[in-house]
Amino acid sequence: PAAPPGAAASAIANHFHACMQRAAANAYPESQAPRTARIAYRATFSASGQMTAYSITPSGNGAFDAVANRLGGRCGSVPSPGKPVALSGALTFSP
Repeated sequence: PAAPPGAAASAIANHFHACMQRAAANAYPESQAPRTARIAYRATFSASGQMTAYSITPSGNGAFDAVANRLGGRCGSVPSPGKPVALSGALTFSP
C-alpha cells in the first residue's frame, strides 16, 4: 500500500523497507545458496521523497554486499514526506 503524501516517517520507513525486502527476495545471489545474510542499511530522502544518500554496513560477503548496494537504487523514491527523512534498517537474504 502506498503511503499518502506528507506521511509519517514510520509509514515512509515501512514503504521503503517493504520495497527493499521484496527486491532482496528477487535478487538472492544463487551462487551463495544455502547461505543467509543480514545487511544493515541507511537511507536519506529529500522532502519530495527522492533518495539523497544510501549506504550499507558490509556483511563481509561480497556477493550479498554487491546486491544490497544495487537494491538501494531500485527503491530510490518514497511518497513525499514533506521534510527530509533518514531511515535505517536491515535486509535479510535467505534462499
